[in-house]
Amino acid sequence: MHLRRPARVLLPAVLAAILLAACVTRFEEPGPLEPQGTLSFPSQEEQWFAGVFLAPLEFNGSARPRHWTRPRFAVPPGLLKLRLRAARENLQGSCQLSFEVEAGATYEVEAMSGEDEFTIRVARQGRILAQCVAPASVLPTPLGPPPGVPGH
Repeated sequence: MHLRRPARVLLPAVLAAILLAACVTRFEEPGPLEPQGTLSFPSQEEQWFAGVFLAPLEFNGSARPRHWTRPRFAVPPGLLKLRLRAARENLQGSCQLSFEVEAGATYEVEAMSGEDEFTIRVARQGRILAQCVAPASVLPTPLGPPPGVPGH
């Protein structure tokens, strides 16, 4: 098969992009027998009705898990660096926070929206352990309701 010159130039670039995407390191939760803490997010329905959406982007520098919309994640004990994204209507913001995870503990993650910023925090038993403020920027596409939300 004879490819024209532009296709011969593009083909290696496309293959390289596919291979790089496959090599992205994703966060792996500890196994069931390993020590772990629990990171708890509001459910998708709770986020929709509150009007502020919260999603993990990175765990200790690794890309978020493939099933990132779940409300709970097992995390290893030790320092956890978490990069999070909050969004509402047509605004979004992201920031990073760090805190120490203890095995057996549960940590609640929440986001609040201000006029031009988002405050994201992690708490354990009501005590705030870490907090960051993310300036708001305009989303390219306004948010809509997630699939399956009752009444929408």
